[in-house]
Amino acid sequence: MATFRFATRAVCLAVPFLCMLAITPARAGEAEDALSKAISLFEEGSYLTAQEVLLGVNREALSEADRTRRDDYLERVQSALTMVDKATKDLEDGEKALGDGKLDDAAAKLRGVLANEYAPPALRASAENLLKDVARRRAETPAEQPESAAVQPAAWESSLHLKEEEFARALTLGLFDYLRKSRMQGFVVSLSGGADSAAVVSLVHTMTALGVQALGVAAFRERLGSAKLTGESVP
Repeated sequence: MATFRFATRAVCLAVPFLCMLAITPARAGEAEDALSKAISLFEEGSYLTAQEVLLGVNREALSEADRTRRDDYLERVQSALTMVDKATKDLEDGEKALGDGKLDDAAAKLRGVLANEYAPPALRASAENLLKDVARRRAETPAEQPESAAVQPAAWESSLHLKEEEFARALTLGLFDYLRKSRMQGFVVSLSGGADSAAVVSLVHTMTALGVQALGVAAFRERLGSAKLTGESVP
């Protein structure tokens, strides 16, 4: 009788264990099938559905290798969805730029859609059609004349002593203009050795140097009319 009771208890304990052994392969098979389905959906471009299936896969029922595959494809799906959103945004921006007449900006955005490997076929088709519209508008738009080069400031305008440069150039320009309009032969400076006469001589010399530098010797003489230079080489 005791033996019968022991056998009965053993059977009762063994049945749940055997049921678990039977259920575990079934769960593992379902998880593997779901993983394969998710991968197929990803390859087809159904990224959102693939993500839903992957999130529903029982990770604990998978083998170690399949767990790694599941995690890898989940990351790839998330990246793909981000790139799909980017393609959608680029298409919208390209269409808006085209409407605003910004053809270069529109073309850049639309080419970005075509270069996006995760862009759905519908977005690619729309981008291709809009690019054709860009090409048509470019053909209808006359070529723009190149803008004239911006005037570059003189080097002295970036000098650390800008105020001194402006002061000296303004005075020498005034001396040159007075010499030209009065048709004088030159300036006579009485040198006393003091600061005043030395400053006048320096300004006259600077006037000559800057004039020759800007115009050349011949043009400088021509501007002054009858005025003569004292020498050909002027620093």
